Amino acid sequence: MGKLWKLKNRGIKDWTDVNVSVIVSTGRTGTKFIAEQFRRIPGISAEHEPTPNCEIEGYGYLRGDLTENELVSFLRSARKDVRKKLHRKKEYCYIESNGGLIFLIPVLKQVFPNLRVAHIIRDPRDFVRSACSRVYYSTETGKMVQAYLFEDKWKLKSSQLKSDLYCGRWREMNMPERFMWMWNLKNEYVQKLENENDYIRSFRFEDIFFNEKQSIDFTEFVSFGEVRGLSLLSRRTAYSDLNKTKKFYFPHYKDWGKEEIDKLSEHCGRLMKIYGYC
Repeated sequence: MGKLWKLKNRGIKDWTDVNVSVIVSTGRTGTKFIAEQFRRIPGISAEHEPTPNCEIEGYGYLRGDLTENELVSFLRSARKDVRKKLHRKKEYCYIESNGGLIFLIPVLKQVFPNLRVAHIIRDPRDFVRSACSRVYYSTETGKMVQAYLFEDKWKLKSSQLKSDLYCGRWREMNMPERFMWMWNLKNEYVQKLENENDYIRSFRFEDIFFNEKQSIDFTEFVSFGEVRGLSLLSRRTAYSDLNKTKKFYFPHYKDWGKEEIDKLSEHCGRLMKIYGYC
């Protein structure tokens, strides 16, 4: 992989003159909507999950299958077209909302020296409900089917991580518990990095969309201060039209049974306390 990416990297400009903000999360946190809002601001280039979104590579890095050097070469090549566009348009602030980069945070600064990472965390009860409601239309049954009922939809499994406490329990976990496990895995990973790096900051989904001061703080952090006083609260009504869950196929947490509540506490309880969700 290394030699191949080195060949492809010839002639690629570096990122030393560009401020780069990466927005990461578990998903189901409004990141597509956020990128759309920044895209409308002159002088800022914003993308949501550009191709490749690097998710598979991030999982490979987490499992230990890929080295940092390989990933640095890969990322430079993966974003070379973005860098060329920025140079052509003379834009020097780039924002990428992309949950696929979450496990690549330790590598990103080697590619993007002027880096900020905004980590969006959402109440796991709402996240699990939204994630379990991802559906597609089945031509076989003529009905909507929950996508993650099928094993091949899970690109990362606890069984692939030898040091994970739940390595041997993947097949025992049902869909909501798997999402609880995933919520904790991703958010705990970023929390540990945030404790060691001041360029990483966590923001609660609920504050970004329902607390004006925190919303402004978020947009100013992500834009390196290029945007002042922008609150996403005033634009929240547009959020429902952009990738928001329209219909739920999993009950509200107030209607959960004891098993779901106990599993939530088991997987997510520690971080819920840290981030003020209980």
